[in-house]
Amino acid sequence: MDKVTTNYNRYLDLHLCSSTYTAEDEADEDCNFFNHRGSRYRYDFIKDMQAQANYRGGKDEGYSGGNMRVLDSSELTHSQKSFLRLTPQDEISQELSRLRYVSCLVSIERLGSGTHPQLRALVKWISDPCTTNKLRINCHGGGDSQTGFWMGGQISPQDFVEALVRHGLTRAVKTAQNVQGLAHNARWKRDSEISKCEKCNQPFEKTWYGSSTKHHCRRCGSIFCDTCSSWKIDLDKALVDESNKTAKVSKARVCQRCYEDAMSAKAAPFGARSPERGVEGSEDKYGLQTINLALCMGAKGDHDFSVEHGRKAIAPGAHDGFVAGSLASRLLTALRSHQLTGIKVTASNQLVSGSTGRINNSLMVKYPTDLTHLTHTIMIQNKKSFTGRPTFDFPAKVWGSSRILERAWDLRARTSPNDMPTSADIALYRDNKSLAFGAVDGNQVAFAWLQDEFLQKWGFGGWVIRRGSIFSAPSPRATRYDTVVIMPPNRVEKVELRNDTNNNQRVFLTGRQGVEAFKDYKSYGVS
Repeated sequence: MDKVTTNYNRYLDLHLCSSTYTAEDEADEDCNFFNHRGSRYRYDFIKDMQAQANYRGGKDEGYSGGNMRVLDSSELTHSQKSFLRLTPQDEISQELSRLRYVSCLVSIERLGSGTHPQLRALVKWISDPCTTNKLRINCHGGGDSQTGFWMGGQISPQDFVEALVRHGLTRAVKTAQNVQGLAHNARWKRDSEISKCEKCNQPFEKTWYGSSTKHHCRRCGSIFCDTCSSWKIDLDKALVDESNKTAKVSKARVCQRCYEDAMSAKAAPFGARSPERGVEGSEDKYGLQTINLALCMGAKGDHDFSVEHGRKAIAPGAHDGFVAGSLASRLLTALRSHQLTGIKVTASNQLVSGSTGRINNSLMVKYPTDLTHLTHTIMIQNKKSFTGRPTFDFPAKVWGSSRILERAWDLRARTSPNDMPTSADIALYRDNKSLAFGAVDGNQVAFAWLQDEFLQKWGFGGWVIRRGSIFSAPSPRATRYDTVVIMPPNRVEKVELRNDTNNNQRVFLTGRQGVEAFKDYKSYGVS
């Protein structure tokens, strides 16, 4: 299936802040604070708000200074901005309806209690069933099953969804329609909104005589190139101009999706078709379509990694790509409990560090040392970040750098030589990417000892571990040599064996890097 790029009509960047903080927080140089209407709020990333807006505005997606608002010096629920005022009929203002991007600060404490008209306006804005919308949540998070969204104060995913529902989050249910008329939530999109074909993603070009290659589908109102809007059908009701005026049109130009919907109407009426959950480009593409958790460890648990995209992406039909108990998984559960189905939740296994485009990634290998009581020290020693070319190396022996484990190996070699593995080396497996953790000549006792006394002292987070054979001679009576095969996750680009400056063999890992690689660390699920 071809990747479908979504051009969101409305994008809400929700940055969480908190009035709960400690003296240690105030002393921390990395913590930022701001004062608003008599309250002081902690917010670590206040400098990033404008940077995020600039990034979005530079993406050639129709966002510009005229349709973007950044509220980076006030807490939302106290804001007096006119575009956040609801009408007497509880509808959003015309000023807000014209905006495409809003970035704001919301107090966790205010979010968790009461109803606030400013937040209600924005939630209704991204719930509009006639537009395609995205919500990004910016804050801190954690990988255990108890941690919520936090910035000093904390709110659970369940309470966060409750707050959105309390402020008007809805998901419109499709109803049956006349397939010879308009598509669901059809709207004539303005030329200024779209710069690339909404199907093939190719930029529009001018012909030699000055006309454009962009065309509106008269059934849904989206904009396509010549090739992607080359189907013709008779429509009892077709869009004819920017005012969304309709008329009966013969041989109306439509996109492939609208053509197929019309042609398959008798076999499967539009309103009866089941959504293709978890597949990008499915029909249910209006209202709040995506929630992105822009926070640490949103997709994973303490030492577990969620399935990654990229070369070994999860199957298109998969609903949940998150570790059980993670923030993202609990958010999905909360959405489903409120019948808010069809919302794609994305969360990353890693973080991009500031504006440098570097990905912070430990490659998740911790090898045993004799400092096992200094957990924090060991963690720092073995964590490597994506700075420059991201590499990490460790000893190519099953005891890592632990003299205690090495002595245990030597002792067993003297006292129980028949129950010894035949090799203590960590070598490249035959696929030239996985690791062969030692070698055993079929002795089950030796194999169990290798696993229990050595492998269990290592930490291969996100790596796949299994038993495999190294080689056996052709003769039926030849010895079979087995090993523990350790296959790296997708974030590891290369595995090598090299000697260090002391001529000791080590395993060298090279990780993926760059902003584009960051996208491959995202996991997703659909509510």
